[in-house]
Amino acid sequence: KETMPLDEEDAKALKNDNVPLPAIVKTAMEYCWSNDFLDIFRKYFREHASSFVGYPSKGNMEAAEHTLEHWDIFQNYLKLYENTLGDWLHDQGINQTDFYSDIQKVQRTTADPKVQEFVY
Repeated sequence: KETMPLDEEDAKALKNDNVPLPAIVKTAMEYCWSNDFLDIFRKYFREHASSFVGYPSKGNMEAAEHTLEHWDIFQNYLKLYENTLGDWLHDQGINQTDFYSDIQKVQRTTADPKVQEFVY
């Protein structure tokens, strides 16, 4: 699969952090910011957007209670995310336990906002 090149800001974030980023995490970040990965979720969002028409915007989400349909859509989104990332890790020959262990290490050590956005 083709991965999109990092933009200048992303490239700086990966290079300028004080703690070296494990290769497995760097590779996963590149994949997760690629259109190959993001297009899967863009499609999912388009397919389910109509269920959220009329609900408050992101900044005011507490103003309305979400329905069981929304909860179900979110649960399916989580499964899609986990399966998509899990399949990619498998295709790359990356052990999920090792990957998430590296993610936890990065969570404890990185100060880089772009990396933090990915690992939290």
